[in-house]
Amino acid sequence: MLKYKNIFNILGFKVTWIGCVMGEIYLSSYVGLIVGSAYLFIFFYLEKNKKRAFNIILVFSIVGYIFDSSLSYFELYKINSDINFLFLPIWFLVLWPSFSSLLVNLFSFLKNYLIVSILFGCIFGPLSYYAGIALGLVTLINYESFILMSLFWGLLIFCYSYYILNKKLL
Repeated sequence: MLKYKNIFNILGFKVTWIGCVMGEIYLSSYVGLIVGSAYLFIFFYLEKNKKRAFNIILVFSIVGYIFDSSLSYFELYKINSDINFLFLPIWFLVLWPSFSSLLVNLFSFLKNYLIVSILFGCIFGPLSYYAGIALGLVTLINYESFILMSLFWGLLIFCYSYYILNKKLL
């Protein structure tokens, strides 16, 4: 059953990401918000340990939203969006929780591979921003911002792997 749940989580996040980005480019900012909300509703419906899942999603979503808001506020990048909430497109309200849902079960293998978790975050985190740049949705002010993104993501995934999984903090 866990295998199917992991496949659902991967697909749910990917569909949310595509809904957010492509919805913004081709339709409306609300597309991603609706798609992500639907995914999160189903995710929580299926999740057995709702309290733990909620806590992980809440903590990592807040940290991520603050990081991305800071990048936007300090004009290190700009996301072309019709509807913003604070400094980011409205769909970021579901994009971060949708990503964070992957942390509930899917990435648990990283707890035994802390160096891999850092590299995983440093490499794959910034790729999402790069995809937005390639699609014309994101304007990056300077490419040195990728260093900051890489450091953030490496630290984020390390904290998840070490403190959350090994120390059972959430």
